[in-house]
Amino acid sequence: MVVGEAGAGKSAVAQELAVRRLESHDVVVLRAADIAGLNRVQLDAPLTVVLSAWTGRPGVVLIDGVDALRGAEDRAFLNRVVAHLHGSRWQIVATVRTFDARHNHDLQHAFAGQPLSDDPAQVDRRLVGVRHLVVGDLTDDELNIAITAPLALAALLRDAPAELRALLRNPFNLRLASRLVEPLAGGEQSTLLAVRSRVDLLEAYWDRRVHNHDRAARTALLTRMCRTMVSNRSLRIVEAEPTVVAVDGLALEAMLSEGVLSGDAGPLPSAPRILSFSHNILFDYAAAIYVLHDPLDQRRLLETFDADPSLPLVARPSLELLADLLWKHRAAGVFWPLCLALAASQHVLASLAFAARLLRLIHAVEDLDPLAPQPGRTDRAAGLLPEQELVRQLAGALRTPAVLADPAAAVVPIAALALRLAGNANTSYSDAALAADLLHGLQLRVPLSAGDLGSGDRGQAVASLLDGCRADPRRMERLAEAAARQLPHVIGTSAAARGAAGRLLDDAAALREWGGTVLIWLADAVVPAASVDPELARRIATAIVTFREVRDEQISLGGSAVVPMNTSRRQNAEFAVYQLGQAFDRLCSTDLRVAAEIFCVLAEDDASSWPTRGNWPISISGATGSLRYGRDFSMIDRDAGETMAHGLAAALVDARSIEAGPAIRVLVQQLQSAEAWAALMTAGDPVRLGLLLLPVLDSGALLAHPETHSAAATLLAAAAEHEPALAERLELAVAQAHALIDANGGAQRMKDALIGCLRAESITSVEFKTRLAELGPAGPPQALPRVRPIGEFGSWSTVDRLAERGIEFGAPLTTAARALDEALTAATSGGTDRSDAERTLSDRFTEADAVFARCQDLPADLELMLLRAAEVLARNPTATPGNALGERVLALLTDASNHPDAGKFL
Repeated sequence: MVVGEAGAGKSAVAQELAVRRLESHDVVVLRAADIAGLNRVQLDAPLTVVLSAWTGRPGVVLIDGVDALRGAEDRAFLNRVVAHLHGSRWQIVATVRTFDARHNHDLQHAFAGQPLSDDPAQVDRRLVGVRHLVVGDLTDDELNIAITAPLALAALLRDAPAELRALLRNPFNLRLASRLVEPLAGGEQSTLLAVRSRVDLLEAYWDRRVHNHDRAARTALLTRMCRTMVSNRSLRIVEAEPTVVAVDGLALEAMLSEGVLSGDAGPLPSAPRILSFSHNILFDYAAAIYVLHDPLDQRRLLETFDADPSLPLVARPSLELLADLLWKHRAAGVFWPLCLALAASQHVLASLAFAARLLRLIHAVEDLDPLAPQPGRTDRAAGLLPEQELVRQLAGALRTPAVLADPAAAVVPIAALALRLAGNANTSYSDAALAADLLHGLQLRVPLSAGDLGSGDRGQAVASLLDGCRADPRRMERLAEAAARQLPHVIGTSAAARGAAGRLLDDAAALREWGGTVLIWLADAVVPAASVDPELARRIATAIVTFREVRDEQISLGGSAVVPMNTSRRQNAEFAVYQLGQAFDRLCSTDLRVAAEIFCVLAEDDASSWPTRGNWPISISGATGSLRYGRDFSMIDRDAGETMAHGLAAALVDARSIEAGPAIRVLVQQLQSAEAWAALMTAGDPVRLGLLLLPVLDSGALLAHPETHSAAATLLAAAAEHEPALAERLELAVAQAHALIDANGGAQRMKDALIGCLRAESITSVEFKTRLAELGPAGPPQALPRVRPIGEFGSWSTVDRLAERGIEFGAPLTTAARALDEALTAATSGGTDRSDAERTLSDRFTEADAVFARCQDLPADLELMLLRAAEVLARNPTATPGNALGERVLALLTDASNHPDAGKFL
C-alpha cells in the first residue's frame, strides 16, 4: 500500500513506480472505481480470472484511489481481489488514505507483510504488520527546487509565513494555490498570504472557480451530483438524468473547464460521460457544503444521519471539513449548537469525528469556554449533559495518538477547561471525573515541564480537584486517586498543588478514608516536592510511613474494565512505603538532609513501643543523641527499610562534606534505632563509610551497643587497615566503647573483638597490650554478626493458590496453567526483554487456551489468567484480527466486555 494523507501525492508516486516498471514488467493501471462500484469496467470474465489467465513476465497492478470507494461492499470486493492475486506473478500496489489504511482490517490483512522502508518518516507505526510505504508532504528543499521564478507561485512562497509555507508542502494544497495565483495580478496575490488552512484554500478556490459565474446553476448541479454520489456510495456518476439534466449544459461544461470536475468518455466515445470531481478532496468539500450543511438549520444534519446512519463513516472526510468550516465561521453561532446536538444524539460516530477535529482546531485559552460549567452545576440524574459528553469524547481523542500526533497546540485550552471543571468538583462528580480524564490525557501525551504553556492551569486544576474530593471523601475516592496520580507531575512547579497536598495532609478524615489509594502516588511526589519545599516532602513521607491501615477490604486495582483486578487497602498502604523506598535514591540526590530526616522517620516509627535498656550516648560536633533498641529493618514492608539504608549510605559516601555533614548531624540527633544504624553501616563500602562516620564512632556507642557492634566493628577494622595514621584516634574510640560496655553490663568478648579490629603493632594502651597477651596466639575473637531472621521464598502461582483451596486437576492442565502464569508474570514485570517475553506469552497463551478448552469445569481463576494474558497480547502488533492469535484474543476480550464493570467511567 502507498499510504498518505489526502492530497499528499500518493497517486503520483504510484504512477511513477508503474512507469519505471514498464521496461521489465507487465503493468496494469486501474482506478479502484474501475473494479468496484456501480460504474466498474465491464469485462468478459472477473478481473481475477483475467489476470490469473494472463501469463508472462512479472507484472504490476496499480489500483489508485481506494479511498474513493465509500461503500462497504465495494471495499470488501476490492480486498477479495487483492487477496486472490496474492502469490501470483502480479504485484499489487494500491493507494490508500491513512485513515482508511489504519481502520480497514481486511485491507491490512490483504497487504500483510513488513513495511517497505526503514526510514521512520516513510513508515506508519500503526501499520507494523502491513506492507506499506508512507508518502508525506514535500520538504522545504523539495519545495524550493520545484517552485522557482518565473513561476507566479514562487513569489507567493517567497513571502509566505511559516504556517502557509507548511500548508503548501502538501501537493494538493500546492496545486490549488498554483491555480489561484496564476490569474491574479501582483497586488492581488497578497490576499493569498492570509491563507492558513486547507479550508481557506478551498473557499478561495470555490470563489474563483465555482462562484465566479452563474453561481445558482453550478451550485444546483454540484448539489445533485454530490447527493447521488453519497447515495450510491460512488464518486463517479453517469452524465444522465435525473442527476444531470439538459439545463445543466453550460454549468457542467464550465465546471469541467475550470478543473472542478473531470469527464471520462469510457469505451464508447458517443456514450454518456462518466463524471467525477477532479480530486477526491474537492468532492469531500462539495459534500460538506452541499449535503451536510443546511444554511437555515444546521441541526437538520441529525435528520440526515437518521435517514442514513452509516453516512458519518462513509463521509468522514466531508464531516471533518464541515467541522473546519463551522469552526472558522463560529462567530455565526452554528458550531457549538451542532456539536452539542451531535453529542446528545445517537450518532456517536459523527460526534466523535467532530470531537477529534475539534482537538486539531483549538489553540487559544478561551476556545473551549462553551464547554466549561457554570459554578455550582450539578449532575443530571441519568447520563451526561451534552457538554459533558463532548468533553468525554474530547478526552478520549486526546489520549489517542492516531487522532493527533502532536497535541501541543491544544494544551492551553484543554488545561483551562480542566481547571474550570475541577473547580466544580464540590457539586458535580461528572465534572470532576472529566477534569481528571483531561489531566490524565494531557500528562500522557504532553508530559509537564516547568514553564510549559498551560502548566499553571494544570497545577491549579489538580489542586482544585484534590480539594474538591475532600468534601466527600468516601464518594470521591476514585477521583482523589486520579488527582493524586497527577501530583508528582505538578507539585514541583505549582504552588497551588503544593498547597493542596499540604491541606490533604492536614485532613485526617480524608487521609484515613483514602489511605494507600492516594499515598501510593504521594510517594512519587516526595522527590519533586523536596526540590522546592523540603518541609512538605518530609511531611508527605512522614504521612506515608506513619499511616496505620487496619482495613483489609478489597478495592479496585488499576483501571482495567475488561479484566477487573483488586487489592486490599492494607496492601496499598504497604506498597506506598515500598514506592517511597524505590524513590529514595533520587531523593538523596535532590536533598540529602531531607532524605536523612525521612530515614529517621521510618526508623523511629512506633518508637514508643521499643524497650529502653542501658545508656548509649552518641555525639559529634554540633549534635548529640543516643541509641536504643528498635524494630528490625529487614522486616519493614517490602524491604523498604534496607532499600532506604542502602540509598542513604551510597549518597553519604558520594556526597561532598558540605552536604554530608548536615545529614550526619540529623542522624545523630534524630536516629535512636540501633537496628537502623546497623542497617546503614552495612549498606556501603566499609572503608569510605567508616571514614565518613568516624566522628560518630568516636563516641563509642555504635561500637558498644549489641545491635550495632558487629557493623561498627567492620567499619573500624576497615579504617584501621587502610588509614594507619588514624591508629591513635581509633584506639581512643575503642577505649570509649569499652567503658560503655562495662557500664551497660556487656560481655568481655565484645571488648576483645574491638581490640582485634586495631592494628596490633600500633596499639599504645598498656591495658590493650596486656589483654592481647592474655588471649595468646589465637588472638581476639571476631565480632559476632547480628542474629537476623532469614526467609526463603519460592514461586507461588495461581495453581498453588487453587491447590491450597483444595482444587486440583490433571497434569496437562497444571502444566499449561503454570507455564502461562510464568509467561504472564515475565511479560508484565517491566523488564528490558519485554518483546521476548511477549513472544513467549503468545505461545503459552495458545497452548493453555487449547488445554483449558477441554476442561469442562474450568476454575474462574484460570479464566481470569487467560483473560489477563489476552489483554497483554491485545497491545502486541503481532496479534491482529487477521490472524488466529488476534482473532482469539479479540473473541475473549469481546466476551469479557460484558462484565458488569466494563466501560465504567473512572
